[in-house]
Amino acid sequence: MLLVNEKGEQIVSLAVPIHYRKTVQGVLLLSTRPGEIDEVLAEERNIILALAGIALAATLLASMLHRPHHCRPHGPALRRRRERQPQHQDAA
Repeated sequence: MLLVNEKGEQIVSLAVPIHYRKTVQGVLLLSTRPGEIDEVLAEERNIILALAGIALAATLLASMLHRPHHCRPHGPALRRRRERQPQHQDAA
């Protein structure tokens, strides 16, 4: 059962019957302290945001490092570019 106290903190409660020789002898009630669930969720959100930030930084860094390779022609494209450029001859 999910409960919310007056401060808005979540409390999870679970009741389990205790059986002995096919009869219910009692009930075991387990519950979290107020705000414990909220703390765990906040910690997990912070971890996810940190990982997303690291992934973004890695993506931007990789993009910046690969950029010069994509801007310069290589192989056949470079040869075609050099062939199209006029040859400069010195006038003596």
